[in-house]
Amino acid sequence: MKTIHHVFDTAAPRDTVFAALTTAQGLSGWWTTIVKAEAGVGAVVHFTFAGDFNPDMRVTALEPPALVCWECVGGHEPWAQNTFRFELGDKPAGRSSVSGKTTRVS
Repeated sequence: MKTIHHVFDTAAPRDTVFAALTTAQGLSGWWTTIVKAEAGVGAVVHFTFAGDFNPDMRVTALEPPALVCWECVGGHEPWAQNTFRFELGDKPAGRSSVSGKTTRVS
């Protein structure tokens, strides 16, 4: 099992970052422009890129506006069952912190 951590601060407030991880409009603003997403645990987010990289992520946890978790359930075999966890924190002056963790099971 391998884990990748991404930790950074951003000038956006935590609610804005949470929306960027949980809505089609938010997700299409930073990863790919073609996204089908519904809010809610159990929903599947469909990302469309080019070729065979079109991951489908099931939402496994939501705790507004602090936590978003996904599991890859299709669309890109090398990522099958990988998990993605985003923890969001408040910072002074309307900023927020993002701690992202990707765990590869295979």
